[in-house]
Amino acid sequence: MTEARAATTAAEGRWHLVATHLLVAICCGILTGFAELAIMWVRETVFGRMAFGSRHMLWMTPLTYAMVFAFLGLGVAAGSLLAPRLATVRVGLFGFVAFGVFCLFLPFPQIHRLAALLLALGVAVQATRALTAAGRRPAVLVRRAAPWLAAVVFTAAVGKLGWEAVHERRAFADLPAVDPAAPNVLLIIWDTVRAASMSLYGHHHATTPTLERLARDGIVFDWAIATSPWTLPSHGTMFTGHFPHELSTDWFSPLDDSFPTLAEVFRDHGYATGGFTANGRYTGYRTGLDRGFGIYRDYRVSRSQILWSTQLLNSRVVHDLTLSRSLGEVVAALRAFQWTVFDTPGYDTKHAADVNDEFFGWQSSIGSRPYFAFLNYMDSHAPYWSRPSDLARFTEGTDLEVHYDASIAYLDDQVGALLNKLGDLDNTIVVIASDHGELFGEHGLYGHSQSLHFRVLHVPLVVLSPGRAPAGVRVVEPVSLRDLPATMLEL
Repeated sequence: MTEARAATTAAEGRWHLVATHLLVAICCGILTGFAELAIMWVRETVFGRMAFGSRHMLWMTPLTYAMVFAFLGLGVAAGSLLAPRLATVRVGLFGFVAFGVFCLFLPFPQIHRLAALLLALGVAVQATRALTAAGRRPAVLVRRAAPWLAAVVFTAAVGKLGWEAVHERRAFADLPAVDPAAPNVLLIIWDTVRAASMSLYGHHHATTPTLERLARDGIVFDWAIATSPWTLPSHGTMFTGHFPHELSTDWFSPLDDSFPTLAEVFRDHGYATGGFTANGRYTGYRTGLDRGFGIYRDYRVSRSQILWSTQLLNSRVVHDLTLSRSLGEVVAALRAFQWTVFDTPGYDTKHAADVNDEFFGWQSSIGSRPYFAFLNYMDSHAPYWSRPSDLARFTEGTDLEVHYDASIAYLDDQVGALLNKLGDLDNTIVVIASDHGELFGEHGLYGHSQSLHFRVLHVPLVVLSPGRAPAGVRVVEPVSLRDLPATMLEL
């Protein structure tokens, strides 16, 4: 009986040690997440460096770190069952603190990774010494702290989601009176679509048959010129009517409030305003383009987006590990020691059909009030996403050009689906444009943002406005997207 009781006590002790390791890991993970958010806040508010990521990072980041550390904690816990004298709580605490501090150095490539590792080990030594000094028991500490930390993350999630819903309802309720006969205004931006790759503008592949059909009832501008070869300043121009050199926008600088935006003008005239973008990085709410919108949907709230919300999972070594298909590739990724993060983090991809769904979900909630809506389609930005059925239509050209044409064909189809579902457009102004184009070897360049060559700046511009603008007209004079806000307001 005594032996059985002793065995039971030993087993309980082992499982208690396992639970303690997991709680230590989870607590360290949550604290690492909040520390990373604090660093991001300082860089953004004190040093003016625009951050990238969802507005829900307040709870997504600590939650993700908690899951990652818990996974690592399972390994330490397993080690404690095999070698309890080696894998002690003190050793586990030291390891998790060191790893957490090392993660905080990831956004700072100026600090050598070995130096960051030494600093992390030094902090871990001091933290472990402090938490175990004078008879302190980490096991007792984490059992007390874990529920509170979990409650903070849960409260942050519920509070953020709830505040967002309340804010959107209040913004709609506070709108001034508006003429119910005022026209709806729909601005659709095909991100990274150049005019030269659209059959509407003479491309030899039938990439835009739907837009060609729609354009018969509207105005096509043959020589519309974007004001910038990349997204944020170009959108800033379309939203404010000012050239990029007049705006604050830069790679890591958002649009400030020096000039009113198109959405603010419509909102102040009683319009419901909604923004729905697939380009979370450079048209997301952190860019300042959300000003004036009662509702603004950029990053998803999803399992994938939660995982993208940490510097750790946006590091090159994790990227290389996820692409590894053999033990040798795993070893090579670890030996490369690429513990740096990409300049712009990954995110849960949103396709044009998803943007349409978000728009219709909002449009159905505002009743008969006139609206201004902004939609950004991102599928024609690298890596040029399309459905297999779209891709099968194109075979000529380089692999990049084929995928690009197919992605434009997909956007063309989705615009058709959007306008078909809207139905009667007699009281709706639809503007379809692009923020910039793309290069495929012209002038020895690929992509965009690095030049001002014509195919990067020559973009589509189509205006559909039955009864307000003539139908079947092609304007051959050059026009600038800088004039787009004034034109939309005049219509």
